[in-house]
Amino acid sequence: MKRIVLLLLSTIAFYSAMCQDISGKWKGVVRVKKTKFNVVFRFVKTPNGYITTLDSPDYGAKGYPINSVKVNHGQLEMAMSIVRIEYSGKILSNAIHGSLAFNGRHYPMWLTRVTDPVPDTKVKPAKPAYSFYTENVTFINPKSKILLAGTLTLPKKTGNFPIVVLVSGYGPDDRDAEKYLHKPFQVLAEYLTMNGIGVLRYDDRGVGQSKGEFRTATTEDFKTDVESAMEYLKKRPEVDKKKMSLIGQGEGGLIAAMIVSKSNDIKCIAMLGAPGMRGDNLMIHKARTIAAASGASEEDVVKINKIYSKTFRIITDSLETRVMKEEVTDFLNMSFKKIPLSNGKPKGMSFDQYVDTKVDELTNPWMLQYIKIDPAAYFETVKCPVLVLHGEKDLEVPTELNTLAIKNAFNKAQNNEVTIKVLPKLNHLFQECKTGLPDEYPSITEIISTSALDELSEWFNNQMAK
Repeated sequence: MKRIVLLLLSTIAFYSAMCQDISGKWKGVVRVKKTKFNVVFRFVKTPNGYITTLDSPDYGAKGYPINSVKVNHGQLEMAMSIVRIEYSGKILSNAIHGSLAFNGRHYPMWLTRVTDPVPDTKVKPAKPAYSFYTENVTFINPKSKILLAGTLTLPKKTGNFPIVVLVSGYGPDDRDAEKYLHKPFQVLAEYLTMNGIGVLRYDDRGVGQSKGEFRTATTEDFKTDVESAMEYLKKRPEVDKKKMSLIGQGEGGLIAAMIVSKSNDIKCIAMLGAPGMRGDNLMIHKARTIAAASGASEEDVVKINKIYSKTFRIITDSLETRVMKEEVTDFLNMSFKKIPLSNGKPKGMSFDQYVDTKVDELTNPWMLQYIKIDPAAYFETVKCPVLVLHGEKDLEVPTELNTLAIKNAFNKAQNNEVTIKVLPKLNHLFQECKTGLPDEYPSITEIISTSALDELSEWFNNQMAK
């Protein structure tokens, strides 16, 4: 039974449909023979459902997210799909009478409402109660001469284990890739470690405890950070040097391919929502796709396509940065005025401020390099096994065009060990969603879909067994 409680604490991600308010804290006890285990569930009401967390006072774990919660017609259902645990109970005024199902057995578990207030509604997964080894580490990027800081998780403190490095996507990310109160990289790292695979995740340069400057860094710079992480791991006795792999989200997937195209040290890579199109073409299609999904008219979508196409032509044709920025500023000033309802200007920001922001985004060092990168040039030389996962509703890296480009490139590589899957209903962050629009991200309570986690776990377990 101890294992059941530990597995309860390992659940992650969450999506709920809410019909009855059960906000607050609920306590329960699971009993098996003469042993009992105390649990505390905290339900926080949001416009789209509940953010639900689990505490286990017996194991010192607090605030760990639950996978799925549904409240319908006085019935509470919690399905923990990763570890195949379910809870079903009838909601009364101050109690929930139900049972926990695991491995074909049912254990009575009644929950009672606790009246003391829940002080913090932010989901902050605590140190897990299950027994794997966690260590805060630092390593040096010798090319940039900066220190990078991260977290290494291993199935045990001693041994020799397969290892995966998590590579974040566009924008400054900490080691957990925290966005909108969620920590998907922490969830992914702990899930893989529970399944026997060590994981290193780290703060991007200039973020968290890592040194350096993020604002001026390029894709090539971020690639050297990943290479430095791999070199660090080679010095760790716990790492199986023949089973070192990469998982990259978005741009991180491209970086993983860039590294493995020139290295024989990597056993396999997984690319999550990775681009398959050249950078400038990706940005053009991204702007057009998001505009259309946001309700822009066909006429405005065509205008947006022309605006970004012309902007990138200005950038790629310019020889001098100052002149380029002036030309882009003048062009966007003129162009955005023609699509006032479709240019994405945030509320409270003046038009001039918005144009300045877009100019900075489109002409910073990262963008100037990224728009000229053609992923196919790297994919076509990759020989190791590759898993490509894409969300069906990904609008940031439009699914159909990019998965087709990736497939064609790997076909040219004659790589027969490439698996490409499009996961239904998921967005760029691999959350179940309605529209896929970035504006929807903050309201989604799921951290990362269990369908994505299951695909990753099964594929990596198969690869590591070879």
